Order: sequence, then structure tokens, then C-alpha cells
Amino acid sequence: MAATRPIRTLAVIGAGNMGSGIAQKAATEGFPVVLVDLDDAKVARGLSIIETTLAQGVERKIFWLTFVVLGVIADVVLPLWWGLAATIPIFFISWWVAYRSDWF
Repeated sequence: MAATRPIRTLAVIGAGNMGSGIAQKAATEGFPVVLVDLDDAKVARGLSIIETTLAQGVERKIFWLTFVVLGVIADVVLPLWWGLAATIPIFFISWWVAYRSDWF
């Protein structure tokens, strides 16, 4: 059986949609990553894709966190029917906080 060596650096050749996705996943798993493409503009585009994807993930987490917290508060504080009716405004408030406000 061959001895395994630890991965020191991971090189991803091609900074398109697939390459940037592979580089993002490897980097979030803790590997040092080098992203390589034909020119710097393509590498910059790949890094932009990674940045956008990570920002969208944060927005989704903020949306669901806000939605759940406000929903639980409405369920505890308000009577049952009012708590159910409050779901629609809570949804819009959560959407605004996560996607439209510049708070995060």
C-alpha cells in the first residue's frame, strides 16, 4: 500500500463556473487554493463568482434566521390566529433585512 502525503496546495486550472466552484469548495474545506486561467481577467471573474456565491449564502442564512426568530416571537406573544396571520409580514420583513438592507 502506498503511503499518503498531505495536500499542501490545490491548483484549479480554469476559473469558469466549474473551476471557481471547485476552488470555493476546496477553500471552504481549509485547503490552500491557487486559481489559474489564461489571463488575469478570467481569474478576476472567477474570484467574483466565488464572492457572489458566498454573499448569496450569507443572505439566505440571514433570511431564514430572521424568519424563524420573528416567527417564534409571534407564536409566543400573539394569539394563535394572529401568529399565523403575522407570517406574511414576517416573511417580507425577513426578506428586506436579508436582501435589501445594508445591515450585513
